[in-house]
Amino acid sequence: MHFFQLIAVIVIVVQFSSTIVAQNWECTVEQYEYAPNKGDQFCVFRSVEWKKGRPEPEISGSTASKVAFVDSSFASIPDSFFNKFPQLEILVAQNGTLKELSIKNRVKIVHAEKNQITSLRIEGSGMMLKELHIQDNPLTNIDTIVRSLKGLEVLDLSKTAVADNSDGTIDLSLFASLPNLTELYVTYMEASYVENEIQATLPKLKLLDLSGNLITPSNFRLRVFRSIPNLEELYLRDTVMSDLSVTDIREDLPSLKRLYFDGNNLRCDLLEALLAHCKERGIEMPSQFRTCYLGYDSLEGLCCVSFIRDVPKNGNQGSVSNPPKDTGIVTNPPKDTGIVSNPPKDSESPSTGSTTTSNTVDTRTKEHEASNESNTTNKILLYVGIAVAVLLVVAIVVFFIVKQKKKHQKVPTNDNAMHDDL
Repeated sequence: MHFFQLIAVIVIVVQFSSTIVAQNWECTVEQYEYAPNKGDQFCVFRSVEWKKGRPEPEISGSTASKVAFVDSSFASIPDSFFNKFPQLEILVAQNGTLKELSIKNRVKIVHAEKNQITSLRIEGSGMMLKELHIQDNPLTNIDTIVRSLKGLEVLDLSKTAVADNSDGTIDLSLFASLPNLTELYVTYMEASYVENEIQATLPKLKLLDLSGNLITPSNFRLRVFRSIPNLEELYLRDTVMSDLSVTDIREDLPSLKRLYFDGNNLRCDLLEALLAHCKERGIEMPSQFRTCYLGYDSLEGLCCVSFIRDVPKNGNQGSVSNPPKDTGIVTNPPKDTGIVSNPPKDSESPSTGSTTTSNTVDTRTKEHEASNESNTTNKILLYVGIAVAVLLVVAIVVFFIVKQKKKHQKVPTNDNAMHDDL
């Protein structure tokens, strides 16, 4: 009995000692790609673990300036880590269980995508950090970011819950306190509205990506970007827009070079007008050359809702009417499918190019009426013929009946005549 108790005590001690003994973390130098087309020599930690309440791990120091954590599990990065890497500039901690992101003053670039980050802890002025990528995290509050990271140039908040904290609104004025911000990624945040409530200026912003947000077109106007005078690239991909109101895009976006608009529900005639409007103003509309689904057509590599346009009066029959080139106005489409079934009849002849007169329409109408009258006359004659045939048949039948009756009548004889005389 005492032997088994002794064994149990030894097992408990061993387990307890394993929990309090600090782990050893050691990285290996290897080529590591931390973003599409971005890779370099990193000091990589693989499959390391640490839980709060346990002793911080023993970390082997290094002069490496680029460190990555791969397949690792910890809620926060140990404070001693930053002391062991005094020259750290790029920190990568992706696809993990990180909940609190710590940023020290020396770090310039952080990639912490696909974690569980809900808060940030920033030490120092934050002026050294230039890029922060925290895509696909449940982060809801960015006060720490906009208050502390004044040197930030690139910010990626895609697939975070920031818009949930503002009733589905992306308020561009929140980022005005980042004077050096040049690229802002706020994609797939389930936002429906884009606003700039106080018309705050973002003087250096050149790229804004709003792709994947189901933006409500009735509340969206390009003038929301007027406070971004140097914006060169605007992404509105996969926003499921069915219309876009444009008067003169240069009034709202004077520096725009590229507008990414594929993956939307714009009607083909409206997309054609938008393409012409942008082309006249030197703005590119790049495409991804996607496969267009049933009910969509491809226009310069962009998918648009199929639409049969009206053939204008006094125009070429079967020709496509072009929208006005100088207005630059994309109007709101009707709520129905946008398909016009019957074009006007008084259209221009395709062979000669001359305009048919109203006499052509009158002639066709008269021919149609004459045809109807002829059909009616033929029907009447048919009915009369049938009636005459019926009367003939009846007359013949009556004739034969009368004839048969006459054959069966008795012929008077002389005897009968004599009896009558008596």
